[in-house]
Amino acid sequence: MKDKPTQNTSDFLFPRDGGRHVNALHEWWYLNSHVKTNTGRHYGLFVAFFNPGLMTVVLSDKSGKHVIERVVRDIPLKVSTSSLNLESGKNWWRQISEEPFHYVLCLCEDNARLRLDLLSRKPPLFVNHSGRIKEGLLGYSRYYSLTNMKVSGLLQLNGEHFEVEGIGWIDRQWGSWDFSGMAGWNWFAIQLSNNVEVLAAQCYHPITGAPTMKLFNMINSEGETSVFSEFGVECLKTWKSPSTGTVYGAGWAISMPGKTELLITPVFDDQEIFKGLWEGCCEVKGILQGQHVEGVGYAEQSYFGPDHLLLRAISLGTAPFHYIAQLIFRRVDFGVWKLQYRLIDRLFRRKKG
Repeated sequence: MKDKPTQNTSDFLFPRDGGRHVNALHEWWYLNSHVKTNTGRHYGLFVAFFNPGLMTVVLSDKSGKHVIERVVRDIPLKVSTSSLNLESGKNWWRQISEEPFHYVLCLCEDNARLRLDLLSRKPPLFVNHSGRIKEGLLGYSRYYSLTNMKVSGLLQLNGEHFEVEGIGWIDRQWGSWDFSGMAGWNWFAIQLSNNVEVLAAQCYHPITGAPTMKLFNMINSEGETSVFSEFGVECLKTWKSPSTGTVYGAGWAISMPGKTELLITPVFDDQEIFKGLWEGCCEVKGILQGQHVEGVGYAEQSYFGPDHLLLRAISLGTAPFHYIAQLIFRRVDFGVWKLQYRLIDRLFRRKKG
């Protein structure tokens, strides 16, 4: 079933919504890109800044290895509330003109320097038309993506200098929700050779494992968005991490009525970021609405471990009990439950006083 296409929504204001939202418990600034150097090398880049205080940078040589892999927690993160102007140490990401959706990203690592110019060639995708989706058992998220970014810039790697160009995808989410209210998710950002992009995702219930949220948004060559509610994701192959023992998908088929089946294949299997999170560059081929297509993509898999089982059992799968269980256990996921932790601590101190 296809919903009506949309071009815009009054719930977002740019460039303001590129910046920080102070009332949101969770927020991130995310980019993936596929670039080619002037010498013919192919790289995938994934970078994300999370509020509060987490940064992830992975540069992958598509021939089969991570060139840079860095996950840093408890970092100082400065973000403007009026536009995307973000700074963390020597790394920064800024809007560079008065018009939104034109940025420069600069990353400085021990063996690499990367400076990218990012210019959106399409209007933003407001996910599911409204740009507001349910997250977990209790919360919500504001969500938009820039699905077709023109990427160009310079890469310095191990003393060598390269010019790079390619395509990128920016994801922006913020809101207040319960990470413990989900067992994990699969997410796909797909960019096809016919100038069409697809965002597909599923989140899973913490007890039953059934999908609690399904997204399939398609952006055509004119920048118009269509939302589909009937689709399936099938895992075709698995890979077990030798370092953590976690089993991840290593190939998927996304299908829906109307002669659509997209096959997503990682360029290599070992793209685990840390235990429970796999984020990897992929190749895509298949049929979209009866037409043969190919392209590139990124897939993200998150699986929460057995430490959530007691919490899920006590919650009985219901929102009120789940919230009480969180308060009891003072869950700390990505640092966002620090606020609850501080409030409870203050209550204990008052009682002792």
